[in-house]
Amino acid sequence: NGVWSPTSQQLAFVSNDSGDDEIWVANLDGSEMRQLTSSNTEFNAQEIGKDTFVPELNKYPSWSPDGQQIVFASTRTGNYQLWIMNADGSDQRLLMGWENWTPYNDWAPVWVKYLDPPQPVN
Repeated sequence: NGVWSPTSQQLAFVSNDSGDDEIWVANLDGSEMRQLTSSNTEFNAQEIGKDTFVPELNKYPSWSPDGQQIVFASTRTGNYQLWIMNADGSDQRLLMGWENWTPYNDWAPVWVKYLDPPQPVN
């Protein structure tokens, strides 16, 4: 399933046209398709067939309310982690964790926009 940008006529979606599950964006009319994530195919090739091999998947994109960033889930650390990147695919970084790894599985992030500011708890 694709997700529409809240600020532009773009759709972020997952495709395996490149051979791996990657995040892509395209304009509303289907033009300017761009692949934002790219699996480490060299690493994957060395690990295929091993019991510990986890193929790299990049899935579940969700736009920030201002349309400037995309949060997504990736297995590039060996298990599902939440990652964030700029809307053009640059500056991909782990959202939570240390040294680009955590022992926990996280997936299917959703960016939520609240219309009212948070109220203090009494």
